[in-house]
Amino acid sequence: MSDETTQKRKRQPRLNENQRHMIEYLWNIEKMTQADIARRLGYTPSSILRELHRGNTLDFSHLDRRTLLNMDIHARIKYSAQRGHYIALKKRSKMGTGLKLTPELKEIIETWVNVEHWTPEQIAGNVQDVDVSASVIRLWSRQGLINIRKQKYHRQNGTPKERAVAQTKRDKEREIARLREQLKNDGELVRHSIFDRSQVVESRKQFGHWEIDLVLPAKMNNQRY
Repeated sequence: MSDETTQKRKRQPRLNENQRHMIEYLWNIEKMTQADIARRLGYTPSSILRELHRGNTLDFSHLDRRTLLNMDIHARIKYSAQRGHYIALKKRSKMGTGLKLTPELKEIIETWVNVEHWTPEQIAGNVQDVDVSASVIRLWSRQGLINIRKQKYHRQNGTPKERAVAQTKRDKEREIARLREQLKNDGELVRHSIFDRSQVVESRKQFGHWEIDLVLPAKMNNQRY
């Protein structure tokens, strides 16, 4: 059982320079997806995506996130095997020199989780400035090194605010139903058939008689429904 557990936890071998040149060709020339490249090289798609971001030579820091995500991913990333290999060697040379969590990295991770509501997996696979795995981010959170409000990305039936709004809406609906039933019992709310309407309505000469599909309901959340 321990041998199986050790085998599952065995890390994938690091990409070598030849594999990075293969990624450069398959991504820039063949326009293959990271999933297809991962199957070709025997790696996970998240590993290939991290490598693509590591070796990306394009800078879109002047664009907002929505515009960036609307772009085709091949237009956002131009991979350079030379750049990717250089950054990987530079990172490897710093291993064992101290904790990777810098104040800048801490602020980046907390912003993506608490403000943008991204999961650690999304951050590790898509944010170029975060060069650690999702498991490391969760470990730092458990150790109290970074402040992650877990309810932001482990939502169950909405956030507390959303649940409170839904509860208030249900309370209002129940109160309206109770008042309507009370008016019916008191004889103050009487429904009339459309066939009982006055003949003057049929002439369409008196202002104020509207078809129900022309009546706009009350506004909700600054929108009309």
